[in-house]
Amino acid sequence: MKRQAVSITLDKERSLHYDLNSLALLKERGIDLLSGEADQLRDPGNIRTMVWAGLVHEDATLKEVDVGAMIGLGDLAMVAEKFGEALEIAMGGSSESGNMEASP
Repeated sequence: MKRQAVSITLDKERSLHYDLNSLALLKERGIDLLSGEADQLRDPGNIRTMVWAGLVHEDATLKEVDVGAMIGLGDLAMVAEKFGEALEIAMGGSSESGNMEASP
């Protein structure tokens, strides 16, 4: 089955995708996206971890610190938008911009 991903340009073109594995990784690090707590999205460490969890599906060697180095302060609005799109898709919605197919 093909999974929807959102294209995001960081150090290179990458695909941001959230599934059960990424939600579990986040939960292990104290971030529960299903709780609806908006404060989680304001913490720089959480932002880095949330993006990492959405990228690790395509590169298992990727580290959170690597992702942090890819995101400049000027990129935060774009990253937040792409994160929102990818999360909406993961929760069963659809997003029109930036979608691509990810491998199974």
